[in-house]
Amino acid sequence: MCSSDLLLGLPFFIILTKEIAIMLTAVGDVMRRCYDKGWITTRDGNVSLRKKNSNFLYITPSGVRKNKIEVENIVKIKIENSQLVIPDGKTPSGELYMHWLLQSSDNTKTKSVLHVHATNIVAAMEADRKSTRLNSSHLGISYAVFCLKK
Repeated sequence: MCSSDLLLGLPFFIILTKEIAIMLTAVGDVMRRCYDKGWITTRDGNVSLRKKNSNFLYITPSGVRKNKIEVENIVKIKIENSQLVIPDGKTPSGELYMHWLLQSSDNTKTKSVLHVHATNIVAAMEADRKSTRLNSSHLGISYAVFCLKK
């Protein structure tokens, strides 16, 4: 495998290991499955993953149809000194820092986060907002977050 330092300027998906390429392909598959099940609309939800001991976090982009995600759409973010370095011209999910917090703890085993904005839950919440029964505890049901551990 070539050093990534020698490949600066090339699209990151050209220098992926086979294992990472398979993991990123699975991100697109998972988002399409969520869409097919009605759990998300085309612009909802996000997925991130980080391989154990890796200096990179991969996350779905903002503004891209989630049922059409391909490997080259995934945003590769470098981790330097426990800080995220977002590449110029890339727009990761607006919920990047939630994903990072779930995966960055020294004692976490979380390596992937699937965050769906389940359409039926969001619709029920919106309907409830219009009723007099709304209270702050309802805000906690608007999202489902799945942390996959390995």
